[in-house]
Amino acid sequence: MFRKLAKEQVKPLNGLDKVREWTESRGLKRAAVNNAPRVNTELMISLFGLSDFFHAVIIGGECEHADPMHACTGSDALETCASPDMPNSLPPPMT
Repeated sequence: MFRKLAKEQVKPLNGLDKVREWTESRGLKRAAVNNAPRVNTELMISLFGLSDFFHAVIIGGECEHADPMHACTGSDALETCASPDMPNSLPPPMT
């Protein structure tokens, strides 16, 4: 039901393109962190045109900690959550 409604009703926030351009132009690492199921998260990323934007997509239920934000905070968040030391982690981030 969520995915059907999302496709019909969800729109990106005004200014999203400017934020995307700003972060890309500075070469910043980017990760999407969400507690929703991966299929819903990937749908939203796709609907917003961000499929190639994020270096990593971190899903809470796939991390050692139910809420990835507890383990993934600060400037080293992408490296922490994509490290080989975390079960169900992602491959190391692109540099």
